[in-house]
Amino acid sequence: MTIAHRSKAVSAALVAVGLAIGTAASAQNSGNNALASGDRKFVNDAAQGGLAEVELGQLAAQKAQDPQVKQFGQRMVDDHTKANDELKRVASAKGLQVPSDLPRHDQREYDHLQKLSGADFDREFMKGMVKDHRKT
Repeated sequence: MTIAHRSKAVSAALVAVGLAIGTAASAQNSGNNALASGDRKFVNDAAQGGLAEVELGQLAAQKAQDPQVKQFGQRMVDDHTKANDELKRVASAKGLQVPSDLPRHDQREYDHLQKLSGADFDREFMKGMVKDHRKT
């Protein structure tokens, strides 16, 4: 995994911690523990994205032909599992439940990749990772 990708995973965890600190300060000021709608949307989007990264990473760790693609898949699982756990902890402390199902578009990508093998899988998986990380 490149430094940029590791940095994004760490940044996600730091954003979760920042969210906890920011909302805790806000709650102290307002007397409640509710998240603003923008914070709820962020938590939902980050949780779904993190879940997709773990599921797709597990698939790559199992199916990839190239050892570097397998290693990248496993790194995605490891890094995003840690970030997802921190996000769940913060969200739970704020009374928010995170989604546990893949969004439809990520499920379609997973299903598509699951049908591929060898170099075709590796190419499509990495192409999807680049596209997704650019979007993020």
